[in-house]
Amino acid sequence: MATPTYNLPVFADNDPVDLVGVYNKAMGELDTLIAQLNTAVQSATTAAGAAQSAASAAQEAAQDAVTTANGVASTAQEALDKANEAAASVSGITKSDSDTVLTVDQIKTAKATSGGFIYRA
Repeated sequence: MATPTYNLPVFADNDPVDLVGVYNKAMGELDTLIAQLNTAVQSATTAAGAAQSAASAAQEAAQDAVTTANGVASTAQEALDKANEAAASVSGITKSDSDTVLTVDQIKTAKATSGGFIYRA
């Protein structure tokens, strides 16, 4: 007779007694199973370590992406603020009948201020 899962030997009431042979066989089977379990545990531990490393690398890459995105958003906000400032400074300019129309030759020699206003040099 044997156990149903690992086929380890068990004795029935009327079995002949062979303790040394049965014991040695059972220990050999247990040794083999323990070695297989140890290998499986080592493989699982290695795989878990690799997964942890990959997860850490992914988390770091995601954090880098967030940092980059925040920097881009900040730069975009600064550009929007500057555009709004420029628009506010230009909004007070209106077209007038007394405005001077420049010729092409005059435009060639014209200059512009840092605020974008054109004047003849």
